[in-house]
Amino acid sequence: MIVEKIFYQVNCDSCGHIATEGQQIEAWNEPDFAVDEAKDSFDYIDVDGKHYCPNCTQWDEEKDERVPK
Repeated sequence: MIVEKIFYQVNCDSCGHIATEGQQIEAWNEPDFAVDEAKDSFDYIDVDGKHYCPNCTQWDEEKDERVPK
């Protein structure tokens, strides 16, 4: 039997890096789980529904937070 399953990953909207690439668990069955894992374990940020890896962000002194480059 073939069963279709949908899984979710977070890719950086700037460079395309996959947050969980090479990890034991690379995808999640719920989008919110994928986003939480990317933010908590891989330091991704979420800006207006787009996701950015640490290499594609910089510190904004005025906002006192990381922002996309």
